[in-house]
Amino acid sequence: MGKLPHGVAGEHDPSYVFETGSTIFNSVFLDGSSDKGSFKLGYTKADVKGIMPNSEIKRDNVDFSATYKLSDKFTAAATASYNKSYGKGRYGTGYDSQNFMQTAKQWWQTRANAS
Repeated sequence: MGKLPHGVAGEHDPSYVFETGSTIFNSVFLDGSSDKGSFKLGYTKADVKGIMPNSEIKRDNVDFSATYKLSDKFTAAATASYNKSYGKGRYGTGYDSQNFMQTAKQWWQTRANAS
């Protein structure tokens, strides 16, 4: 194919690049208790496929909480969380060259009647 004549917009508008995104969460929790205390341990994995090609987020969360009754008047409690995230293809959202939607709609011509 040759080049398009000067002033003729491309065949597709910028929305042509979008894909169907998806989000999947998987969680497992363990808990237990007695008259002296309780605990809860949880793990959650999130897989998010973005609407832009090659965009994704993977997240792992581990949460732990526990209580222990030291006496009739005192109970100790603790909570800890660990979060690990990985992102790829996360585009900007401001007025800059990293925001696909801002640059696509502002600077790219589109055909009004692509038939």
